[in-house]
Amino acid sequence: MSKCLCGCGLIAKPEKKYIQGHYFKNMINSQAGKPKSDKHCKNISIGRTGIKLSDKVRKIIKESQNRPEVKKKKSESQTKAMIKKWQDLEYRNKQIRKSTIWQDTKPECLLHDALIKKDLRIIKQYYVKDVGLIDRYLPDLNLVVEVDGDYFHCNPKIFKANDYNKTIKMIAKEKWNVDKIKTEKLKQLGFNVLRFWESDIYNNLEKCLNKIKRINNEKILAIS
Repeated sequence: MSKCLCGCGLIAKPEKKYIQGHYFKNMINSQAGKPKSDKHCKNISIGRTGIKLSDKVRKIIKESQNRPEVKKKKSESQTKAMIKKWQDLEYRNKQIRKSTIWQDTKPECLLHDALIKKDLRIIKQYYVKDVGLIDRYLPDLNLVVEVDGDYFHCNPKIFKANDYNKTIKMIAKEKWNVDKIKTEKLKQLGFNVLRFWESDIYNNLEKCLNKIKRINNEKILAIS
């Protein structure tokens, strides 16, 4: 047995340097500049040793954490941290791909698999600032590939200009205009853009691949 190292003069338990609660007794509270109270030191020690706190102590801790000023400060710091993370393009694309991987349609998968066989690098569900998500991005060609569903994007072979689409709640020509604006924005940002209808991929996948191949050949010629 030995005396408690905090200087209280009391005998500590075998193989213990401090009596429970005395380890924190002489620590200075950085905010108030005063020694911590015996009650405060006891609560810290109990919490650190894993001893179950009383309901009263738990209630006090919970109330202190739920104070409006504490909540506000915590919320602001979390928001700032999240904004900083999402400013990183690589992190943002990684998170978006995680949350949208299930959205891949069958024609997107068919085209994706065919492009992989051509040894082309592909990023799916890529985020472009001021534009949004794009179906596929081929970084080596700086090429955006959009796969438009015949129904969702109102294929002109099926829809007339004033036909109403219940799913997207707009008429066909309005949807065509939305897609046109997105394509123009991408081109203004310097991307090459190709759009394929779902039925084109099903019926003539090779023709779609040849269009991509043409862009690849043009790039090779430009480099040489």
